[in-house]
Amino acid sequence: MVVASLLSACAAVRQVPGTHTLAYFDLERFRTTIQSTLAKINKPTDACPWDWAHGTWRVASDDFPNAIVHWTKPTEHDVLHGHWIDEDGVYSRELIGWEPDKGQIFARAFGDDGSRGNVTVTSFDGPNKMGGSFEARSPDGTMLSGSFEIVNMDNKKMVATFTTGDGTEMLRTFTPLAQDDPDYAKFQSAMRAAVMKTSGL
Repeated sequence: MVVASLLSACAAVRQVPGTHTLAYFDLERFRTTIQSTLAKINKPTDACPWDWAHGTWRVASDDFPNAIVHWTKPTEHDVLHGHWIDEDGVYSRELIGWEPDKGQIFARAFGDDGSRGNVTVTSFDGPNKMGGSFEARSPDGTMLSGSFEIVNMDNKKMVATFTTGDGTEMLRTFTPLAQDDPDYAKFQSAMRAAVMKTSGL
């Protein structure tokens, strides 16, 4: 089915008789065919292959500001809400979702300092390892992009690796934050205040 669909798309390339010249290439038809093929492969009911991580996690890194993140799954659907507060007090709101028609997870976050970032996950090695690409913009306009991989170790530790185009690796380590940790109550209070402020309530 995939081969037939791709051949159909490539039929938009027409050779001029008696020459080696290609007359045209219908890029829009090609894109439409690819999207249609992916939609047939990845049914809307396909389950997300990733085992979602919930709760509050401490995020340690030598390459990014240390932070705490709280993830919730508010419905039975494969959508996750994330609230981040880093050591500089920057609050970021994140939305993560499974796109079954594309066979990918897409995540996007915006910080109250003007920063933003997104991750597109397209490869899955079981329910606890996935990878894809990332793009991030800092408040000063600096852009970073490259590949991304995260491994969940029995919900006791997660390690995310960001590799830029020049081969530089940046790591983030996630560990669960216990409710009796003094930082837990501080974070919950700061998170509620940030949500109210950024929601305009």
